[in-house]
Formats: sequence, C-alpha cells, structure tokens
Amino acid sequence: MRLIKRSIFFTLVFIILFTGCVEEKGITSTETPTPATTPEQSASTPTPTLKPTHEVFNEEGLAFYELHKYDKAIESFDKALEIDPEFVEAWNNKGLTLFILNEFENASACFDRALEINQDYADAWNNKGNTLNKLAHYKVGVYSVSNIWTNKQYNEAITYFDKALEINPDHADAWNNKGIALFMLKNNSGAIECLDKSIELNPNNPDAWNNKGLALYRMDESKNAIECFDKSIELKPTNPDAWSNKGFALIRLFDYDGSEQSFQQALNIDPNHQEAKIGIRTVMNQKKIDSRYV
Repeated sequence: MRLIKRSIFFTLVFIILFTGCVEEKGITSTETPTPATTPEQSASTPTPTLKPTHEVFNEEGLAFYELHKYDKAIESFDKALEIDPEFVEAWNNKGLTLFILNEFENASACFDRALEINQDYADAWNNKGNTLNKLAHYKVGVYSVSNIWTNKQYNEAITYFDKALEINPDHADAWNNKGIALFMLKNNSGAIECLDKSIELNPNNPDAWNNKGLALYRMDESKNAIECFDKSIELKPTNPDAWSNKGFALIRLFDYDGSEQSFQQALNIDPNHQEAKIGIRTVMNQKKIDSRYV
C-alpha cells in the first residue's frame, strides 16, 4: 500500500512567488507614481494573507502519518477534503491511515470514494483489494467467520488487484497482494507466480520474499523457502515474522538448533510474537523426544 506523496516543492515555490507579487505594489506602467501612505493609512490597510491549500493540508497529513500521529493525520486529510472534496489523493491517504488503525470498513469507504472520482486510479484499486484481504484475515481471527465468507472476500479482492494491474501492469504491490489472496485460497502455484512478478518489479520488497517463502513452505520446498526468508531478513532484519517462518522451515529440515535461534531472534524483536513462542515450545518438545532415542 502506498501513500500518495505529492511534492510540496511546487506549493512552496508558488507561495513564495505569489507573496513576492503582492509585495511589489506601486510598480506600474503609469507616469504618475502611487502616493505613499501615512502610518495611519498603513495601519488600517489589511495585509494580504494566503490560506493553506488542500495540497498543503495533504502534505501535513503525510508528515503526521510518518510520525505515527494517525489521528492528527486524519484531521489534516479531512481539512484538505473540506477545501476540495474531489481531491482523490487525500481520500486515498485517509483510507491508508484508517487501515493502519484497523478501521478497515471506514478505510474501504475512503477508497470507494477515491474510485468514484477517478476510475483509473490504480493505487486505490490496489488499496481497496488489500483492505478486503485484511478484513477477511481479521474477521477470521476475531469472529471465526466461515471459510465460505472469507473465500468470497479474497476472490473479490483479486478482482480489485486485477483492475489495478489492468491500469498499471508494473504495480509491484498489486502483484504481491494478489499473491497473498491466492495463497489464502490455497492456490500456491498461482501465488508464487504473482510474487515472482512482484519481486521482478521490486526485488527490495522484504514482504514479497517472505510471502513467497510461505508459499514454498506449504509446498514442502523448505530449502527454497529458507532462501526466501533469508532474503527477506537481509532486507529487513527487524521483521519477526520472517525469522519465525524461517524457524518453522528449519524444523522440517531437523535443524532444531538453527530453528531455536530463529525463533529467539523473532522474540528478541517482538517478545509477544505468538508464532515464535509456539515454535520455541515445539523445538523444546522435539529435542526432548529425540533425546530419548540417543
């Protein structure tokens, strides 16, 4: 998912130039100079001011987002939309902020509004699909909804990713997210095909490498899976998920010491990582079992 970061450079240059023109009063082509004003007249003359534009508020929102001040970010995006309700980037960015706050249904509504304004907005199609992915995964964990419902959600998400890729075939995030949806539908070969395309377009995305590793792991290709997890870790050493996933793949190769080290790395990063805790217990139990036969 991507925030739309419009450059603030143009906005600042515009303000500087506009202010300069305001200050150049009295320079005209007439022969009669403009008379100077008295202090009393100057004091009563209103000073021209510039109001922040919708683009400035959008930039402010992006700054708050980067600082993890998400409520402030939403306030700024709302101010941008008060000025220009058709400002599609602000709708997209507000949706992404709500997504971070796990307000998936509200985020989805923002992406829908962005698509009403611009049907060719590939990022909004991708972000809407990713929200459906996350919503399905979230409701499984919280509400234990049926597989029929979640499969429907993932299939619907894929239609959004396909639309994003129709507009922009080189959208690496959409390929990655489509791969996730196919993985959740247990279409491992289709998932790997999408993830390979994402990696081809952006080889520095640790998430795509991790996701490919998961698909390979499910296909019992543990050695290849570990290579993917290692690449993900190389790109982002602080991702506990990749360390934990590597640990489970090493269990399958009976490398219990290496597996334990991977799970411990995950817990060093996130002491509450539930999968890593399960992995550590699994390794300890397996070592006890094996010790009985030594």
